[in-house]
Amino acid sequence: MYSQNTLNQRCSLEDIETDYHFLLKQERRSLFRGLQIIDYGTGRKGLARVILQRYLKESDQLQLFDPHARIHPPAITDSNIKITSLDTLEYDNIDLVSLSFVLCCLQLDECRELLLHIKSKFPRAKLFVLDYILKDRSELEAIQVLQHDTHNDESDGVLNQHFCELHKKFNLIGLTDTLENTGWQPFHISDYDTKAFIASSRQKS
Repeated sequence: MYSQNTLNQRCSLEDIETDYHFLLKQERRSLFRGLQIIDYGTGRKGLARVILQRYLKESDQLQLFDPHARIHPPAITDSNIKITSLDTLEYDNIDLVSLSFVLCCLQLDECRELLLHIKSKFPRAKLFVLDYILKDRSELEAIQVLQHDTHNDESDGVLNQHFCELHKKFNLIGLTDTLENTGWQPFHISDYDTKAFIASSRQKS
């Protein structure tokens, strides 16, 4: 298995993909079968979905869930990928829940509520969180990162003060503490400078 609380300071998209790929392989090896994955809050076609699709095996199943987005349909050939809703969501069989840039869109109390909900509803799942860690950055630095990632400029009105404040609520310690305080035990942490990836399992009672 992977080492406990490994901390790597990196910042490239390739490194994010490497973390996902490595941990997916480890999970398959521990389960001796395909993975049941849900990309929770997947967006129209979010980063985690793109990465997960790239490393999905024929024996894996990927559910795409986002009640607030018009999810881009998977290709006809992707028979092991499906869009799901609250009515069709499968809870008990999920091995991995991926939250990619979801917490940054919520207030802190909403983040805690969602993390507790996932812990309650997906009893055997591990959790992958990919999100911004911009709290210790200046507003100008944060805006530059968000402009680059959302392909917007200030004239679009998207990067207003509220948007920036939401995305600046975590640093690495704060994001880790939020997970731990809602019953998740991080076992792999990667710091990509302005973003972090944290893989967690449920805390033992």
